[in-house]
Amino acid sequence: MKVLLLLCLALVPVVPQQVKTGCVTLWHKNFGGYLTSGKKNNDKTRWVSTKEEGSEQWEITDVGGGLYTIMNKEFYEYLVASRETNWAKNYKVFLWISGNEGMTGHKWKITRQEQYSIIEVPQPKSCLMTGTDETVSAKPASRCDVAPFFKWRIQGC
Repeated sequence: MKVLLLLCLALVPVVPQQVKTGCVTLWHKNFGGYLTSGKKNNDKTRWVSTKEEGSEQWEITDVGGGLYTIMNKEFYEYLVASRETNWAKNYKVFLWISGNEGMTGHKWKITRQEQYSIIEVPQPKSCLMTGTDETVSAKPASRCDVAPFFKWRIQGC
C-alpha cells in the first residue's frame, strides 16, 4: 500500500503557484511592514521603504517572459532597481515614471512559494529586500529563495 501511495505521489505533476496580479499590497515577511512609496518617505531620493501602518496599493502586471512590472497605484510610478548601490553594496530601489528611454530595472521576476513570494531583478540578479531600518533595496545574490528577508506576502487589495 505504501508503494502505491508513493507511486501516486511521484506521478502527480507539480504545478507552480500563480503570481497574484492586479491590485495588491506587499508585506515583508522577515521585518514586517508594507512597501511604501518614496513620496511618503523621502521625496528627494524617491527611494521606497517599508512602514508598519499605511499599506499602499500596487499594480502587478504580467509583461511576458516570466517578468512583471510593479506600479504604485496612487502615483502611477514603477518600482525600479537602480545600478547605483548603497553603503551595503545593494542596489537602490525607487519609483520612476514609465516611458523613460533606457529604463531597464523596472521588470521583476516574481516566484510564489506557498504564502510568500520572491521578487527579484533578473539582470544583474538581485533580490528585493528590506532591512531593520525600513529601507528597501535589491541585494545581489545567486539564489533568492534561501533567506526569509527576500520573502514578501502579496495580497489582493
